[in-house]
Amino acid sequence: MAKRKKKASVKKKFVPNMVKPDEISVGDVCYFVGSDSSIRYGEVVALYPKDNLGPSIQMLDQVNGSYHVTLIRLAAWDQKSLKGKKWDIKADLKRYIDEER
Repeated sequence: MAKRKKKASVKKKFVPNMVKPDEISVGDVCYFVGSDSSIRYGEVVALYPKDNLGPSIQMLDQVNGSYHVTLIRLAAWDQKSLKGKKWDIKADLKRYIDEER
């Protein structure tokens, strides 16, 4: 009797489900990357579409009740989409002196 050929398993390609600036509003809940590069879950409290670094959102963490501000590109509707993402924003520690004095 002839041997049966095994069918090759087809892996589904993962498509990240990231948040887009025009589809998020205050009161939505999503996952985001915190400043310590940990994935957190929270509610959108405020939107900042014209921030210096890019469109940002203020989040209220559902676990411990802390507030975080993150870029929209570091937010997603599911936790799996943020796997491997890191907080890549460096702090601007320059002291700006008002020259009008």
